[in-house]
Amino acid sequence: MTLHAALALAAAVVLAPSISDARVRQDRQLWVNLSAQGKLGKARVWTAELHPRVGQNLSGPSALLGRVAVGFVVNERVTLHQGFVYQEVFDGRPRNEKRPYQQADFDIASGGWGALKGRLRLEQRWFSTGSDMGLRFREQIRFEKALSDVENPLTGIFTAEAFVNVLTTDYGARRGFETARLFGGVRIPLADQALEAGYQAQITAPPGGDTRVDHILMLTFRLKP
Repeated sequence: MTLHAALALAAAVVLAPSISDARVRQDRQLWVNLSAQGKLGKARVWTAELHPRVGQNLSGPSALLGRVAVGFVVNERVTLHQGFVYQEVFDGRPRNEKRPYQQADFDIASGGWGALKGRLRLEQRWFSTGSDMGLRFREQIRFEKALSDVENPLTGIFTAEAFVNVLTTDYGARRGFETARLFGGVRIPLADQALEAGYQAQITAPPGGDTRVDHILMLTFRLKP
């Protein structure tokens, strides 16, 4: 396990006993991700996503993200991407974000025990509430395991991801570890498409800030045009 994925797990273990503490802010949320991916020739792929989020204990929208990316297939194990995200945030301080990013996807290992994948992402972030450029590094590790031997089986999924700010900015980012996400769920085959559904804990503990724990129902529809 890589360093930042280990940090994500460690953060969850450390913070879990204090979730009931009144000083820890909590929220129940619903995230829906509509994701499509296709090919651009032999060695290139494209990805597009629309990602609405409902928060404030499911009382109203909290964010809306749109994402596009083009990827280059280096080999059967490595794909590199250049992408862009536009986000509108609707919480107590409405704002928007423009976020170019670079990403590398890795097929680390696979076998009868399952498949292990990794993802590295470097994001450049501009918010409408500041003038600084933020820089954030994300590292995710993902484990998948078919739950039966039938064709198109249910697949169990576990992911751990860590977010680290490289810079302190005038829009509120603080240099250092920011967020950990832990997800557990299943992928359900739907003809040529798939639905991933499960629970995600998002633990945000920025340096000098309040700890926040979001309990999220995640629904991801993976479409292949």
